[in-house]
Amino acid sequence: GGHHSWAGEARDAEPLLKEAVRLAEAHSESTLYCRAAMWLGHSLLTQSRRAEAEVLLRKALPIAVAIGDREREGFMRMSLASVEFASGRFDAARPAYEMARHLLREAGNRFGELDALTGLGRTHEQLGDLDRARACYEEVADLARRFGLRENEADALNNLGANEFLRGDPAAALGHLRAALRIRESLGNVFNMVIPATNIARALSQLGRFDDAEACLDSLLVICQEQGYVDRQASILDALASLCMERGHHDEALILYRRVVGFGESA
Repeated sequence: GGHHSWAGEARDAEPLLKEAVRLAEAHSESTLYCRAAMWLGHSLLTQSRRAEAEVLLRKALPIAVAIGDREREGFMRMSLASVEFASGRFDAARPAYEMARHLLREAGNRFGELDALTGLGRTHEQLGDLDRARACYEEVADLARRFGLRENEADALNNLGANEFLRGDPAAALGHLRAALRIRESLGNVFNMVIPATNIARALSQLGRFDDAEACLDSLLVICQEQGYVDRQASILDALASLCMERGHHDEALILYRRVVGFGESA
């Protein structure tokens, strides 16, 4: 279940992990319960089912604390921070990411520590502090290269690109974003390819390369529809709608924006 969830195959992961949680509870296996709940929460979040994930993780978190499982506690707190972030509660997300980073560093989990630092950077960005955000991303990129953590490096490069884009320099953003996408493609996780690809399309459109931008998005949209990645579908459709607006195709943009709104609270 954890393997499927890590690989972005959340639908395959979910039934296995639900059974693992049930069995762990039935046998009072607190350690295995925390591990299964952590991965199930991750799987639910991948499917944009934040309310379900939050209920599960808030139930499991005190158990992880009670048995002293700092690593699982750290990952659960990071998932809950992502719920706060996705709900727009950035002031709550920031200390949650900071605590997760501390716990995961203490547990010796470098990947998790850098993932939490990435979340902290994104939160700084949403709170309007682009310089603190960039400092977080540069630290992640440096440490990720030092420890050979390709997933973390891709996150950092994507976020550095997005940071440049927010500063008004799409050409500078493009280099970071393409490097991030190359890493994602080499790792083979489609779910994680969508965000850098979407950002690349936005940068290309800002540079007037509309056809290249549209081609970048269309193929990924089909895959995300097949896999049920609702948040990612919404992100791609929003980018396609923006592209239509820039090209003056307002009727097509309206259709796409309505599709995004149609997802409602599921995205």
